[in-house]
Amino acid sequence: MKKKRDSKKAKVDGRALSPGEQEELQMILDRLSVQSPEGESFQNYLESLTRTLARREGFILALLEHLSKRPTAVGFKVLQKLRGVLGESSSRRALKQACYRFQQKGFAPEEESRPQEKVVLVRKEERKPMAHLIPLKGTFGFVAAIIPAEGYPYPMALTVFAEDDFRTLYAKVTESSYSVYREYLQAIAADAPGTKIVEVPVTHAARLVYELPELCDRQDSSTDLERAKRLLKPYHDARRPPHIHELLERVEDPGSAVRHVHVDRLLEVSDPSWLVFPKEELARYYEELEGMRKSPLVLPPETEAERFQSLLKQAAQELCAGRKRERYIRFFEEEALVHQLTGEKELASDAWIVAQHLASEGNPGDNPLVIQMVVLSMGEHWPESNEEENDEGELYAPSESGLLLPR
Repeated sequence: MKKKRDSKKAKVDGRALSPGEQEELQMILDRLSVQSPEGESFQNYLESLTRTLARREGFILALLEHLSKRPTAVGFKVLQKLRGVLGESSSRRALKQACYRFQQKGFAPEEESRPQEKVVLVRKEERKPMAHLIPLKGTFGFVAAIIPAEGYPYPMALTVFAEDDFRTLYAKVTESSYSVYREYLQAIAADAPGTKIVEVPVTHAARLVYELPELCDRQDSSTDLERAKRLLKPYHDARRPPHIHELLERVEDPGSAVRHVHVDRLLEVSDPSWLVFPKEELARYYEELEGMRKSPLVLPPETEAERFQSLLKQAAQELCAGRKRERYIRFFEEEALVHQLTGEKELASDAWIVAQHLASEGNPGDNPLVIQMVVLSMGEHWPESNEEENDEGELYAPSESGLLLPR
């Protein structure tokens, strides 16, 4: 039995590959596995491969047999290119078998696929692109989409998101189907109960995919990210604002409105880890606050509260600037979008007001949420401070306005 199985595995079209040929075959398969079907380097390699394998019919059949067992867009293009090199004699049966395997997975030469369009029914809605926003904790801008791309027998699914406080950008593009895409979303929902997955326009998904590298300060780009951009390029308009701008009206007086935002409730349903200020930038304000708190100088409570509040406002104004301010704005625009699409109008309004205030000429030092994040960031970076005075209660206490202020 073993001898019969080995013989069948080693022979292609009646001829066994030599050990050297088997090694060469594996090298070609390895290289093809990392190629992009749209890449210029792949086209160049395919031309070179065709010249190299000319008049090596048995080897070509062995290559096509391996590729047909796991059909991909790259493998299908190799088949289309190399089938013209083969003769019509002994290779006909093996070539037909390889073509059949590709056809079973949706790949077929153009002349063979046309008749199928008359008999295969595809639901109209499944020809349309779809995109979803997934506010998964620990990620930002988590967008998934499925795009029926020209030149691919299968629709292409993509996933892009930032993580690790904008230090990491993940991108993945793969062949898929609408049923597999739905199962993917269901699996995420099952693994992260409470995650509000919402469908968004593909134009908004395109904006995020093009925008995330800038928010992450990434100069390099992965192959999958570039593929995702190419797939979404027809839907991308850099002049178009985020989708929430089409759903909510502009706040006329954000400076006044932001004072009435329910800060604690908004942060409770958000992931504030994305809003924490860096320890090295926060250090001098923390040290000054600690100096005030431990000072032997006794001041009236009102005066001491004013000094604390003034320093916190200064920290908010100076730290929530530049790229950090831009990230705050986009964070709360996306929060507002999710809340709006899930029917949580009050939360959507609060998040939208915060974003509108920071997008205007408003001072972050007048934004109660930014000030709250200054205090929470101190607690994140210096948790030992709250443990030093257990006998006196917590280090920070709420003021009449609801802000957390140092005691």
